[in-house]
Amino acid sequence: MNATPRPSYEYQVGGSLPIDAPTYVERQADAELYNALKAGGAAQARAKKAQDDVNQARITLKQAEQARQQARKEAEEAQEGTELERTGVVVLNQFQKQHQELDSLVLAMDAGQKLKQLVKDGRALEKYPATSPILALQTIVDNIHERVQLKGHQDGVDSAAFSPDGQRIVTASRDNTAKVWDTKGNLLADMTGHQDGVDSAAFSPDGQRIVTASWDNTAKVWDTKGNLLADIKGHQDRVFSAAFSPDGQRIVTASSDKTAKVWDTKGNLLADITGHQGIVLSAAFSPDGQRIVTASDDKTAKVWDTKGNLLPDITGHQGIVNSAAFSPDGQRIVTASRDGTAKVWDTKGNLLADIKGHQYCVKSAAFSPDGQRIVTASSDKTAKVWDTKGNLLADIKGHQERFNSAAFSPDGQRIVTASFDKTAKVWDTKGNLLADIKGHQDWVNSAAFSPDGQRIVTASFDKTAKVWDTKGNLLADIKGHQGIVTSAAFSPDGQRIVTASSDKTAKVWDTKGNLLADITGHQSSVISAAFSPDGQRIVTASSDNTAKVWRVDGLDDLLARGCEWLQDYFVTHPEVRERLKVCRAGG
Repeated sequence: MNATPRPSYEYQVGGSLPIDAPTYVERQADAELYNALKAGGAAQARAKKAQDDVNQARITLKQAEQARQQARKEAEEAQEGTELERTGVVVLNQFQKQHQELDSLVLAMDAGQKLKQLVKDGRALEKYPATSPILALQTIVDNIHERVQLKGHQDGVDSAAFSPDGQRIVTASRDNTAKVWDTKGNLLADMTGHQDGVDSAAFSPDGQRIVTASWDNTAKVWDTKGNLLADIKGHQDRVFSAAFSPDGQRIVTASSDKTAKVWDTKGNLLADITGHQGIVLSAAFSPDGQRIVTASDDKTAKVWDTKGNLLPDITGHQGIVNSAAFSPDGQRIVTASRDGTAKVWDTKGNLLADIKGHQYCVKSAAFSPDGQRIVTASSDKTAKVWDTKGNLLADIKGHQERFNSAAFSPDGQRIVTASFDKTAKVWDTKGNLLADIKGHQDWVNSAAFSPDGQRIVTASFDKTAKVWDTKGNLLADIKGHQGIVTSAAFSPDGQRIVTASSDKTAKVWDTKGNLLADITGHQSSVISAAFSPDGQRIVTASSDNTAKVWRVDGLDDLLARGCEWLQDYFVTHPEVRERLKVCRAGG
């Protein structure tokens, strides 16, 4: 094997290569290679950063474009909403003043169709860009067709209530009758037989029977066709109330003859509850239906089994017992009295807590939803929160006049009070003031939480209702009534509010205070207005001797009703049907 020849080096004048010349050269080359690689890596990093910057710029540009498009969309929607709002007002005016019914309906349908397109994303009612088309449609379809009216009573209608399934209504009247109606106003049953005014009428839990209580000293049980099933006789004076047990198998009546009585649904007397020395103001079953609690103006409350055996005799109050109620679990009873106290008892009549602290009559006492606290309201201008042992948890002071109401929120964590001092207030259960709701110019009749507990609606003598958040910020000022607003309540879904007024009307609003339906037709004050369980209808009772049922529909249902009404019109106006896509199959 030949040896590799050693390389020769030329010597330069004035110097010589180092002995390790090959190693030196290699090292120089490595250094240059490293520097080149390093420079290349830096260049790559710079190139990557530049590309990242470009990508980020593209993303930012895309986001800016999306924001611009969204802003333009919102601006266009706002403009369309303004135009639709104006159209709705014009159409409503045309219908009401010019009586151009068909032309008004077609224009309202046009506006409703455009509104439906804008809200096809399923947004909540309060986020609609316009609501006057809904008001116009509701007013027109209600007035082209005859309203559902429950006419037939010859004297004042004292109560009107839906059946449990919301498909029927029972009314009670001073004309000695009760009547059952369907929701279209058709009379289903005329219950005649009482010899004096009927105070109340109520369905059984299954909706198959009705019990009535009357000034003629009797109660009666009927089927829903008006056939008399049981004539409950035995009281010697006016029957204040009659109520079914939770299972619908028994009835308890309370009377000014100082007794309460338990009956089966055939009218057989099961228990004669005697022992009170004064009028029995109320009688109620426990949640499990096994006991009955009565309250009397003889300063006592009593608990009985359903056979009429006195379980405990709840004595201790020094004044009339205004109310007695079971706790949610049925294990305790709270009483409120004119002696300035409330008391908590077990079901054996043992005193668990003596709630003292009010200076005047305790008007009401109620358990919180979880049964762990009690709120009392008094004529001494205060409300108080207690635990079930009678320890004061919160002294709710701040109102300058007496309370009209005090109620827990749905979750039991807050309390809202309404007062004659023109304010409502929200408190936590420790008595800390969370919100001072000021703005009404006259007495606040009522204050109630929305179903989700996030809003409050108040009704006032100043002819307005107002919607507030729980911090007391005004969300909506509901103006439009010409008389006292007697009540205001949220719909079951919390999206609408119904108000009743002494101006002979009821009105439906969204939670921003936009009028959705103007319910006119009564000839006297509207005593009450209530949503049906499904929120689609409202029943009103009036001192004009009538009760009325009203449909309060959403946009889709209103458009469907309008389409139905226009079917004959489309025959001679096919171009309108072509324009109203909502009236075509799949529209």
